[in-house]
Amino acid sequence: MTYFKPLLFVGLIVGLTLGGCRRRPAEAPVAAAPTAPIASSPKPPEPPPPPKCESLSEGCTADAQTQQPIAETGLWVQPPTGWHYATEAAGPVSFHATESAALAWVAARGTQPDDVFAALPALMTRLEVAQVKTDVLRRRLGKPDSRVEARGAKVRLWEVSKATQKPAQPTMKGRPGTLLVIAAEHDGPPVVGLAFVLEGSTPELAAEVMKAVQTLGGKL
Repeated sequence: MTYFKPLLFVGLIVGLTLGGCRRRPAEAPVAAAPTAPIASSPKPPEPPPPPKCESLSEGCTADAQTQQPIAETGLWVQPPTGWHYATEAAGPVSFHATESAALAWVAARGTQPDDVFAALPALMTRLEVAQVKTDVLRRRLGKPDSRVEARGAKVRLWEVSKATQKPAQPTMKGRPGTLLVIAAEHDGPPVVGLAFVLEGSTPELAAEVMKAVQTLGGKL
């Protein structure tokens, strides 16, 4: 009989069709791979504060803009460029890199010879100056060897050398040379300074000292 054969064929087609239309089961979502936290870069260290230049141990070197106040006198001075310097409590000081020359300053109590003389012991101690005939020097302080005009002060100068106090020659740290006593007057408290240049130094070094002396004045 052929009755069932067509039905079987039709049933087979329908079954295949229905089977092909079945909905596929939903796929489970794929979990995202965990991301590693981004490490923040360490904060750069703060730069060290600039030196106060209150001690020579800080290694400050003067440039063309360096100025040092001289206590509470209202006067400032520019140390020679390239010299080591410090603004110490007693007053500013500066040394050539080879220590072949030096400068130091203090406030003075007055402008008379005795006032200038009274300021010298502390300066000589600071620069380690010796072999100075103080009695001879004291008598000379009434009349300066020379005068110069600074930027804001009138300056008197006295040179102390073997020629001025024979036979002794001034020394700085045990080395012979020439001493320069400086007294500066202006509208405020006076200032006394001391400079030393070692024997055998070039004339340019003495010129650097004089240039520094002539920078005495108010702050630029």
